Amino acid sequence: GTDRVEDEALRRAVDGVDEPVFYRGEQCGVVRKYSDHLLTVLLNARRPEKFRHPGLLNSIEELQFIRKKIEAREEPWKSAFECMKASKWASLKYKPRPRETISSGFSGAGGGAGGSFDESDDAIAAYTQALMWIFTNDEQYAENAVRILNAWSILKSHEGPNWYLTAAWAGSMFPQGAELIRATYPKWKQEDRAAFSKMLNRAFLPILHNRLSYGNRELAVINALMAIGVFNDD
Repeated sequence: GTDRVEDEALRRAVDGVDEPVFYRGEQCGVVRKYSDHLLTVLLNARRPEKFRHPGLLNSIEELQFIRKKIEAREEPWKSAFECMKASKWASLKYKPRPRETISSGFSGAGGGAGGSFDESDDAIAAYTQALMWIFTNDEQYAENAVRILNAWSILKSHEGPNWYLTAAWAGSMFPQGAELIRATYPKWKQEDRAAFSKMLNRAFLPILHNRLSYGNRELAVINALMAIGVFNDD
């Protein structure tokens, strides 16, 4: 029954399962694999209070605390908020610049023409606008964040010598704003959220999954995979 299925899912998630390793057609060993996805599903089912959206950098409780500090004009929150508000990413006139394909060379060469600078700016802007919405209750910021996220649902791929690092950077940031908007702004339509989710799966995951890298590049890839996984409940 259902209990047996749940027990088996828990075993695979926590204890793992052995998968054979072959060399030249013959089994030479085994490797134990665990399922983080199953573990997340089980945790959500058994203890939903332990994992709630937004589930990335910010919790609702943290943001409410910060908002109270800003409203009380306490430092350093007041100055940090004013700095954010004055940035280009918080402008109420901010316009997204989406593309279907992003291209970037080594060290960001060609990022302007290839769209990687626009992608980075728009990902930061979506997060900034979401924070401004929460801190000010001005719905224009929420609408701007939604406009940015929806616009980038057309993205199909990343290419060029710096392709996976560019994807890792943007893939780490886009879900931040999306998480906050999904949790606080119910006017973001379900079909638009679904389109954004599909874009993450299409334009980021194929590049990042099983990516072999090193140093800060590896950490950027891990960060993006985790952020996308949280937003997509995957």
